[in-house]
Amino acid sequence: MELITVRLDLAEIQLANQKKRVNSLEDEANRIRLHDVEKAKSEAIAAEREAATKHPLVSQLAINNTLLTEQIDLLANEMGAALF
Repeated sequence: MELITVRLDLAEIQLANQKKRVNSLEDEANRIRLHDVEKAKSEAIAAEREAATKHPLVSQLAINNTLLTEQIDLLANEMGAALF
């Protein structure tokens, strides 16, 4: 009976450790996701600035791209908040 109790305790400890590892990996994935969104946002803003002197259609596409990137940023932040 004592061996069963020890094995159960060990399994509970291993499960707790695995849950901590999963949480850590999810946190890291979220940080990477948010970093990627910030990078895309910066690139979109830079492209918008560069396109401002180009043909009006190119400029409008760059503005639309920036707006879409901002929406992605908001959604990524909402996802991050939902995970915590």
